[in-house]
Amino acid sequence: MVNYKIIANQSITPSTQLLTLQYVQGERLVFRAGQYAAINGYKGRRAMPIRCFSIVTSPTDTDFLQFSMRVKGHFTKAVASLPVGDMVHVQGPYGGFVINRHDNSKVVYLAGGIGITPFISMIRLATITRSTTDMRLVYSAQSQDDIPFLDILKWHDGQNPSFTPTFVVSKGPRDKLDGYASAEGRITSEVLESIVGVTYADVDTIFYVCGPPPFMNGMLHLLQSKGISRSRINTEAFSQGRNRQTGLVRDWPFSMYGLTALGTVAALLAITTGDFIRTVPRLTTTKHSLSLGGSSTANQRQSDIDALINSLPARGAGSQSSPGVQSAVAAATPPTTTVSPITGLAILPTSQSTITPGSKTATSGAATPVATSTSTAAPATPPAPAPTPAPKPAPVCTTSQSGVTTCK
Repeated sequence: MVNYKIIANQSITPSTQLLTLQYVQGERLVFRAGQYAAINGYKGRRAMPIRCFSIVTSPTDTDFLQFSMRVKGHFTKAVASLPVGDMVHVQGPYGGFVINRHDNSKVVYLAGGIGITPFISMIRLATITRSTTDMRLVYSAQSQDDIPFLDILKWHDGQNPSFTPTFVVSKGPRDKLDGYASAEGRITSEVLESIVGVTYADVDTIFYVCGPPPFMNGMLHLLQSKGISRSRINTEAFSQGRNRQTGLVRDWPFSMYGLTALGTVAALLAITTGDFIRTVPRLTTTKHSLSLGGSSTANQRQSDIDALINSLPARGAGSQSSPGVQSAVAAATPPTTTVSPITGLAILPTSQSTITPGSKTATSGAATPVATSTSTAAPATPPAPAPTPAPKPAPVCTTSQSGVTTCK
């Protein structure tokens, strides 16, 4: 955004306003001839909306900037009333309606109404740089008084031998156009051929069309009816219609914004679609499992138990289980006991044998009553070791004077 100060704000025709700005501070606006920029100012202390207008100054004028507009709406009327000395903000440049003066040997400018503004910048640059490109302007206006920049066009016609203007007015006198090629009515193929000298078969001729939508549609139909390919026609319309712009250099800021928005929408759509696809199967599976209830779970458990039982080897004489497995199964199976109705003692089956603690032999055959108790028996205390006898004292012997030895 560049700040400019208004140094002139004047009407150049009854319906056309010219706004002249002077560079103040910040970066200068660098643009190409034919491009446009967005401007906004302040009405009192209230910021005005941003609107785009074509630049009419040459890119070589770095300290000054001019915009021209048709005054008929609320915004253009507000711009026309901005006083000298006010500050405005300029953003841009935008647009690809530009000319490559190094490649185009012949160009025909077809302008209608306020569509003359981008061509003024191109013509000014061509005169300053002494371009040898053959430029022919055909300008259509309601009357000779509705031709903005008429004096400027006459001046460039005298300064630039490669530039030739032709004026076509719908009605009224043409006395101000004396000495210049002019016609009454509209731009037709006869005007282009006889007055302008256009040769449609010349593939080196490029056409630039700018103006209101009706003018744009009429010129496109005329050129295409003469066999001019669409690649040789560049357009810039002051509307959002289908013929808005087909310049040689596309409007990269708006294109990048548009591509970024499309990429964001596509990414969000892809993420949303992926989440939806992953969610739908989960919901279906959950609903199906809930409808089965506990029966499916019980059937699955029963199947697991059956499979486990079938995987175990058969017991009996023909069993091939190892002895360690057989003894482990037998030890894990508790013996079946019965309780005597009289004594209340547990009776072991006759087929079992047991050893009663403290007995010398095992009882086999007849059932032996065994007292039952819920408490756990304490382990038997081992017998204390026998005491070691004390050693006998050594005998004490004495010998008398007569030679007799006695031991006690």
